[in-house]
Amino acid sequence: MKVKFNKFERVAGLFVGIAFLGGILSLGAIAIKQSWFERKIKYYTEIEKAEGIFPGTKVKMAGLKAGRVEEVILLEDKVLVKLSVLNSFSSRIKTDSMIVMSRPFIIGEKIIDISAGSKDAEILKPNSKIPTNFSFDLTDLLDPRVLQPHFESFTRFAENLKYLADAFSEKERSMGLVQMFDDLRPLLKNANVAAIEVQKISEQLLINDNLGTVMSNVALTTTEFNKEIDNLMQMSRELPQITENSAEVMKNLATLTKHMNKLIPTITEVAPELPKASRRAIEAMDEAVIVLKAFQKSFVLKSAVADVRKEEEERRKKQNKENALDESSERYPANFKSGEINEYGD
Repeated sequence: MKVKFNKFERVAGLFVGIAFLGGILSLGAIAIKQSWFERKIKYYTEIEKAEGIFPGTKVKMAGLKAGRVEEVILLEDKVLVKLSVLNSFSSRIKTDSMIVMSRPFIIGEKIIDISAGSKDAEILKPNSKIPTNFSFDLTDLLDPRVLQPHFESFTRFAENLKYLADAFSEKERSMGLVQMFDDLRPLLKNANVAAIEVQKISEQLLINDNLGTVMSNVALTTTEFNKEIDNLMQMSRELPQITENSAEVMKNLATLTKHMNKLIPTITEVAPELPKASRRAIEAMDEAVIVLKAFQKSFVLKSAVADVRKEEEERRKKQNKENALDESSERYPANFKSGEINEYGD
C-alpha cells in the first residue's frame, strides 16, 4: 500500500531532515573545535596534595586549552596525575617545561598550566614526567590543617601575654620596671663615654701609622715566641735523655757519697796532724834540694850533671819543633799534606 503525504507533512519532514542534518554538522563542528578527533599525547606528574584536581581538570598552555586530566592515582607518599595533551601543543613541551597548579579566582576549580619550554631545549618524550612547581594558593590559608598550628601558637602567645599583664598589674613590679629604666640612663651614659674614648684611642693608633707599628711589633713578638716554642719542643724531646743522664749522675753521686762517708772518719782522725806533716814535708824537700846541689858540686857527678843538662836541652828543642809542626798541620792541613810548609812552619 502506497503511503501518500500531503503538502504540510512533506514540508514538516523537510524541516526535520534539515534540522537533523544541521545537528550533525553542528556536532561535527563542535568536535573539530574541541579537537575530539585530534591525537593526544600522554604525560604525568607527581604532587603531594591533589586538592581540586580530578579527572577532567583542564590543562592549559599560555592560557589556551591544551588537554585534560585523565586519571588521579593515590600512591604511598604522593599523588600521581596522568595528563593528555593535544598533539598540536606537544611540540612546545620541552625538557625544561614546568607545571603550575592554580585557581583562576579565589574560589573555583584548579587548572594545570604547563609552561612552554625554551627554544634550545629538547622536546619531552611521550609518557614522560613533567616536574611540578609549588604555587601558593590563597585558599590554602583557610585549610584547617594549616591554620591549626597557627591557632595553637596564637593561643600560647595570648596565655603568655595574659601572664605578663597579671604580673605587671602589681604596683611594686611596675615601680621596679620603671626603676630599672631609670638605672639604665647612667649605664648608657657611661657606655657613650666609653665609646668616645675608644674612638680617641683608634684615632691615636691611626696617626703616623701607629697601628701598623704595633701590629709589626706584635708580629715580631709572635715570631720570636714561635722560635722559643721550637726550642722548648726540642728541649722536651731531649728531656728523657737528660733525665736518664741525671739519674746516672745521681746514682754515681750516691756511690761517691757512700765511699766518702767511709773516708770521713779517717780524714777526721788525721786532720789535726796534717798541718804539722805538711810543714815537715816542705822541710824535707828543702833538705833534699840542698843535698842534690852539694852532690852536683862534687867532682864525681860534675861531668855527669853537665851531660844530663845538655841532653835535656836537646830534648826540649826537639819537643818544641814537633809542637810547631803539629800547629802548622792543624792551621793549614791541605798545604801541610802537599808539603808546601817547611819544617819550621813557614
